[in-house]
Amino acid sequence: TEALEAYYLEKWDVAFQKLQAVVDSNPDHKDAADKLEIAKRKVQLLALHENARTAEANQEWDKAVKHLENLEKEDPTFENVKVRLAKARRESQLKDLYEEAGRLTQAEKWEAVLSVFNKIRSVDPKYPDTKSFRIEAEKRLADIQRIRKLESAYNQALKEIDALLEEQKLAADRAAERIADEWEKDRRHQQQLEARIAEARN
Repeated sequence: TEALEAYYLEKWDVAFQKLQAVVDSNPDHKDAADKLEIAKRKVQLLALHENARTAEANQEWDKAVKHLENLEKEDPTFENVKVRLAKARRESQLKDLYEEAGRLTQAEKWEAVLSVFNKIRSVDPKYPDTKSFRIEAEKRLADIQRIRKLESAYNQALKEIDALLEEQKLAADRAAERIADEWEKDRRHQQQLEARIAEARN
């Protein structure tokens, strides 16, 4: 009677122990043997459920997925197992993505970090950035873009200075050529004058 009481009150650990004792003492007791198998299965399901619930409470999502997958395989109708499994899988995915964001942050791959956070937001827009990986990546990228702009402006200024210097050099070369031409003309003119004076004296 204690075995039956525990069985119908769904106290499966107690029912399993009591029914096991009945079957051990009377192996031909078919009803007790049938109920023992049911109680054994319930105990196994409850063990999977407790393991899954502990993992969920501790946010150990990979473990929770494993236990819930086993639970769903054994009994697809067990206590919202499908909903719990979907949540555990989602949380496990988010945890993996966040860990990847951390590794990319250490490697200073800032654009990749933000790409990971886009994936995270597509799964859960409110997922907490507890270690500020996204903020760090946005700040570093902003610094890089600012430096790139400064470098671009600096290089453009150098090009403009080089172009101005080249223009000034060309202008100076042209001026030098004009001066040389004028000097040559003056020299020839002077020679001609000297030649005429010499002729006039003779």
